[in-house]
Order: sequence, then C-alpha cells, then structure tokens
Amino acid sequence: MNRISSRLGRSGSLRLLLATSLLATPVLADGTDCVDVDGEGASCGMAAASGGEIEGEMNCFEIHFVGTDVRAIVQNYPEMGPHFASHMATFAKYLYRSVVLEADSTLATHRRSGDLFGIEYDWFFPPLSPAAAGLHLPDPVDVRYNDGVGDPTLLAQVYGYGEANYALKKAMIEQMIGHPMDTYPVFETDLLDAGSAGLIEVSGSHNDVHGPSFAGSGLHVTGIKNTLATVGTAGRHFVRAGNEVEAIVPGRLFAAARGADVERMRRFARQRGTYVHGDLRIDADHLPPAGLVFAEGSITLSGDGVQGRWTLVSADGDVSLRADDTVLEPSYGNLAAVAFSGDIELRGDGNLWIGSLLAPDGRLELTGSDNTLLGTFTGSGVQLTGSDNVLTDGTRPLQP
Repeated sequence: MNRISSRLGRSGSLRLLLATSLLATPVLADGTDCVDVDGEGASCGMAAASGGEIEGEMNCFEIHFVGTDVRAIVQNYPEMGPHFASHMATFAKYLYRSVVLEADSTLATHRRSGDLFGIEYDWFFPPLSPAAAGLHLPDPVDVRYNDGVGDPTLLAQVYGYGEANYALKKAMIEQMIGHPMDTYPVFETDLLDAGSAGLIEVSGSHNDVHGPSFAGSGLHVTGIKNTLATVGTAGRHFVRAGNEVEAIVPGRLFAAARGADVERMRRFARQRGTYVHGDLRIDADHLPPAGLVFAEGSITLSGDGVQGRWTLVSADGDVSLRADDTVLEPSYGNLAAVAFSGDIELRGDGNLWIGSLLAPDGRLELTGSDNTLLGTFTGSGVQLTGSDNVLTDGTRPLQP
C-alpha cells in the first residue's frame, strides 16, 4: 500500500487554521487501513465519530474548484450556525490541496490520468451502502488526525468519482436531503498573495478578507473593524485594536498562482480576441466583444452598470476599474485581469469582480466601497483603503 508520510500542510500554520474547525493536524494514508476512532476498539466507520444518527439534520453543498475543474460534495449542518458552511468549505479546500494536488495519493493519480471528475468528503456518514460504495474510484484516501497523544485517529475518507458516477452519487444525496445542492466556486490558491517582498496594508474600515493570504514583508492593519482570515508572513505585523485577524503564521499556506504568458495571451488576442496597440478605454458606449482583451498600454474601464465576460490584459500599464455597479466575469483561464508591468486598481463602488487578478510586478489597490472580489490576487503588494468590501476565495460562499 502506498502511504503518504507527510502531514497535511507544510508547517504548524495549518494546525492553527484547522483549529477554527476544532480539528487537529491530519495525517493522510491510502484508504485501505482503518484506525479506531474512539480508542477502545470500536468500528472504524464514521458513525462512531458522528455521535449517532444525524442525517436528518444534515445539508450539503457542492464546491467547484475552478483552477483544476474538479467538483466536491461537502456536508453542512445549518444548526451549527451561519459560519459553519464557511468552515466546512475552508477545510474542504485544505483537504483537496493536500490529498489531491500536493500528495502522491491514488486520487492525485486519478486526476493526472483524467479519471477524476469529483470527490466526496465522508467525515460524518456511517459506512457507505453497497450501492453507493460501488460508484467511487478504487482506493479512497483516509485522513487521520494526530493530537500528539496516542496513535493518529481517523478523521475522514475522501472518495473520488468519474463524471457519470459522480452525477449518480450527487443525485442520491440530493434525494436524501430533499433539494438540489447549491454550487459555489472556490479558488485553490491564497486569496491575497503579496509576494515574498510585499506588504498587505489595510487602512480602510469594515473590510472582510475571507481566505488565507500571504505577505512576505508583513501585515499592517491600521483601519477599523476589518476582519482577515489567516495571514502567512515572515515580516513584521501590526494590527490596530478593533480589527480581527484569525491567525498570523510563518510562511506561505498555498503555492502561488501560476503566472501568465504575455506572448501567448498577445497571440490569442490577435487571433480570437481584442487587441489594441496602445491604451484602451472601455465604457458603456464602447464595449469590446466578450473574450480576451489585450492592450500594449493601460486598460481603464469606466461607467456605471457595465456587465461583461472579459479577461483584461495590459502588457505595459495598469488595469483600472473606475466604475460603479459593474459585474465582470472571466473569459480566459479564470483570469479577470493581468497587468504584466503595472498595478490593478479597483476604484468604484458596488462592483462584483469574479476571477483571479495577476500583477507580477505591481500592487492591488482597492479604494472603493461595497465591492466584492470572488477570486484571488497575486502580485507584489496589497493596499485596501476602501470600506465595506468583501474579498473571498470562495470559502465564504456567496449566494448563487
């Protein structure tokens, strides 16, 4: 049996993150062995950990990991309060990265071969019925946790499915809970990645940064009533009283987002998108066709109420949103905007921006209010001076 010897995550930082879900540090192994969950020789099924029959109180939702196009069925218990779904989505993201993307597991092999369409986290169910068990791919992965006392304890089993059998299993669960599951996109990397030499600076108020972030040079929160999830940094940090940061830990939590290829994107825009040799201004009266929009200079989008499906790419300038009440969705590789040599600026109010933002040598500057970013940012610094904004990697589910 092929065992995974490394622990979930790369450092004690993950231990702090999982503590928000009242979990200890997991250990992974291929799903053929079994570890007693009560320490007294009880069945290795999840019923022993669940504390009894709880299916009647259970709800479920679906996650779509957009970067790798894999689905996941995640269990939820509404009676645990409004934040429980977010904790479950966060833990599902960590398990997916560790079990499927970063470990040499059977599920990782299935994904590389193209056999893996969806997964299911089975941490509260009793053992699967024969009908359901016959649907999943061979060799699920066991997840065990280790509290430092005694042997590791079984926490969950992660099952993989091909496309057809995933649809069958999803339908079975929807029949059991009595309604279709909602589906939420989740991005697999850090929400904000300011780079090894970058800062995250929050001088605005009432901003909610919901997802793990990384800022190698440090974190400065000088505004009021801001809420941030875990931030990884090796630099200095200052958090003014009245703000809340879930945890500050050393190091990066997730691998950085993959970079973009300027020549490839330029060629794609010339062949199948919109290409501009200089600067480009977009407003309600001058909207490019949906697709990849590439400018050698800067790109500025202005005006109110604009809606579109674009990936905005600047080769040698800034990408600026200076508008209100716009809805922008990505059209190319889940990328909302790329500024290869400049900054990405969000200066309007009431906007919804979906997708990843890349500025390899630049910063993300958000100065407006009541905006929502559902995606990620990777660059060399982050400055949030606006107020009442929500930035999420998807682990805070937005209503579909």
